[in-house]
Amino acid sequence: MVLIRILDGPQSGQSSDLSPGTHTVGRGKGADIALGSEAVSGKHLELTVADDGVILFKDLQSTNGTFVGGAKVESGEWFPNTEIRLGDVRLLNDAQDAGAADEGNEERRAEARAEVLAGGRKSKPLLAILAICVLVTAGGLFWFLQEGSDDEVVGIRRPAAAGGLTTGPVDLLEGLGRFGGGAAEAWDIGDGLVAEGEVLSNGGNRVRALLARRFTVPAGALVFRAQVKGLNVWPLLEWGREGEDRAIASWMGSDLGEGPSRIALPAEAVWYRLAIIVEGVGTLADLEAEEGDGEVSSFDHEGRKLLVEGGNLILRHRDGRALLHAQSSGGTWAPVEGGLTWKSKNTVPVTLWAGEALRETGTVQLLAEGGPVSTSPGVAVASAPGLILGGEARRMMVRSSHAMNAVCGSDGGIALNGSSELFLKWELTFALQEAARLAREIERSARESDDKTLLDRTSELLRDWPLDEAKVARALELSALAIGTGRAELGLIQDAVGEALFLDSVADMNALANQAAALAERLPGTGIDEEALAAENLLRLRAQELLDAKSAAESAYRSRLVDALASAYPIVAAWLEGAK
Repeated sequence: MVLIRILDGPQSGQSSDLSPGTHTVGRGKGADIALGSEAVSGKHLELTVADDGVILFKDLQSTNGTFVGGAKVESGEWFPNTEIRLGDVRLLNDAQDAGAADEGNEERRAEARAEVLAGGRKSKPLLAILAICVLVTAGGLFWFLQEGSDDEVVGIRRPAAAGGLTTGPVDLLEGLGRFGGGAAEAWDIGDGLVAEGEVLSNGGNRVRALLARRFTVPAGALVFRAQVKGLNVWPLLEWGREGEDRAIASWMGSDLGEGPSRIALPAEAVWYRLAIIVEGVGTLADLEAEEGDGEVSSFDHEGRKLLVEGGNLILRHRDGRALLHAQSSGGTWAPVEGGLTWKSKNTVPVTLWAGEALRETGTVQLLAEGGPVSTSPGVAVASAPGLILGGEARRMMVRSSHAMNAVCGSDGGIALNGSSELFLKWELTFALQEAARLAREIERSARESDDKTLLDRTSELLRDWPLDEAKVARALELSALAIGTGRAELGLIQDAVGEALFLDSVADMNALANQAAALAERLPGTGIDEEALAAENLLRLRAQELLDAKSAAESAYRSRLVDALASAYPIVAAWLEGAK
């Protein structure tokens, strides 16, 4: 008989005694060891128990795979007191005499070690055997790894609770951050990154490199360190809850080029994906991750729930659904009346994602000159004052102390750059008051035929406070009326220009030029102003040409007259010459 203990999932803590023979493990009702996790296939694993207690395993082409010691395997021997992971559930071969088991398997371990030292290509089962041998020999270090995709993943480990404790910091990346030997093969490296020797080089672009698809770390925080030359390097952790394949959020740490980067881990997270974002020209070496102390700030504010870790934020509705997710390598979020603020000593980008609870009430729009711009991948707005998120009672605004450059990413995120302070407001009384004030000024300007003020206030309403659809529609209506009237006036001026030029009437040209200048000043930024100024310039140029020609003709006539009188009437000629 062998004893198999379930360490995760709905059946955590249960155990099964297996007699010699073949047994199945899976989610199906007919499985000898039934597991309730959705990550486990109906028939996931086959176990063959020999009379002497030796267990052989075989993956039954499961969806999420079988893992031993962090390596995805198809089959092999399950050694006593070691774990096998199926999807997100760990099973323990709970042997009572681990020492005897170790002695009995020494020959197989020696074979595995010899093959590794020989430098040849190993099969996945043999790699799994070697990994388990190393763990047992070290005194019981455990691998905590979960499957996130069909890709092979990298394990992240921690010291065991007792026996063989490692003194000093333990590199949870197991040396894979040195990029030497086969370590580079564990990375999904983006274009532009090159691993040579024990160094990762980048040519300048912003590139992402992925190390592990899914893993768990039973610690309060992760601390990352690296040797960085010429680069900006940010660690990025994507995390999710038990039983959910979709990540809740991704949190960014500070730039490793400025020193160690610490990311506190939320209590609700059970799995993570690790990546690094690399930017610039230079190299990265000796990347390490260690367990550290840290705590995510979790609190309620005005009926909303918040998780805050530095510049990273999750804002939830009172029903628990996500309203907003923010990610930044710096700065801090703090509650204020009617919303939140984000402040940073330096200007660093902040990326925002609207959550389900916001998206269902309205779209995300970028504030911009001329009115809000709908977001879609690739859309960019320079000098954006902020965002409008959602609608109805859940509508929120993001404003900045400085104009920002906003870029919409393919993942739905909106990257904001150029400000060191943001204001996230869900109490919009002030914004609505500003919209009402501008609407009143627009109406007054229309009554007084003050087109310039009307257009200026309409532009401000559309750019900064387009919250009341009725007020926006009325402002656009009055603006269109003013522009239409201006267009008609421009047409009359342009018709009269031709007649004045034909008649060479300087007086008419000057009068029309004054009308065109007044029209341009009245309707700036409409296109009418440019055409009116062009007409004014033409009229004034032609009028000046006529005046110059007249002056030249008069001067020539006077010269001829003086020359004619000089011989016969020298006194008169001298008088005329002096009268110039």
